[in-house]
Amino acid sequence: MATKHCIKALRLAVTLLALAPGPARAAPDPRAVAAEIAVQAGQLRESGGLYVQGLALASGDLLPAFYAARDHAPVWTRGARVDELLALLATAESHGLDSTDYYLEPLKLLRARVAAGSDPALAASLDLLLTESLIRFGYHQRFGKVNPARMEPTWNFTRQFRPGQDPLKTLTAAVAAPSLSAFLGQWLERAPLYRTLQDRLADYRAIAAAGGWQPLPPGPVLREGDEDPRLPALRGRLAASGDLPAGSWRVSAASSPATTSRRMAWSAGARWRL
Repeated sequence: MATKHCIKALRLAVTLLALAPGPARAAPDPRAVAAEIAVQAGQLRESGGLYVQGLALASGDLLPAFYAARDHAPVWTRGARVDELLALLATAESHGLDSTDYYLEPLKLLRARVAAGSDPALAASLDLLLTESLIRFGYHQRFGKVNPARMEPTWNFTRQFRPGQDPLKTLTAAVAAPSLSAFLGQWLERAPLYRTLQDRLADYRAIAAAGGWQPLPPGPVLREGDEDPRLPALRGRLAASGDLPAGSWRVSAASSPATTSRRMAWSAGARWRL
């Protein structure tokens, strides 16, 4: 009987040991992380471009200069600050951008790897990539992802910083700001039209998510006054895009493709004036 009690007690002790949390992993020494940042930033400065953990660091001048100005001390040492940046990057789609350009999902995975270990080189790579993603996101928000001059040589809007501003000062101010989103909001100086464009983008993405527009069946050109079995499909297409008011079920002589096209043109113009 005593032996049975001992076996039960031993099994209980083993179970409790298995369930007990292990010793907390020590975070990488910030000095070691800074040293690794100096190495990787130096490689970036010399090469002009560098891949770390399979992801590109493209800010060949700005990133090394930024970290050199702070003695290569890591930036993203607070979890809440990293959360804020990742949440900001997740809004890329609402601006017509792609969050994959800012490494959103790879950054989440890399962050988990850093938290599970104590490798200063890995922590340095994460810090550099987080800053790189902020630079990219801010630049694309301010100047756009595509250089319009490549498509239109006569484009006359500059993609340069205003006098008195420079990328290094702006980046330094951004990481020191209490709120990244609030800083970007002040720096970007959005016109009211921008919000209208975001709303329209959300509308069209909702249409796409619901299955998009069905193509009109082939047939002869529709002219004002025509009656055609394709008119219900045309009506549905125009209603889906908001170019035919709800309840306007008549598309014929009084509301034909020609007059509807004129209304669509007026509607588009009215939207741009919002």
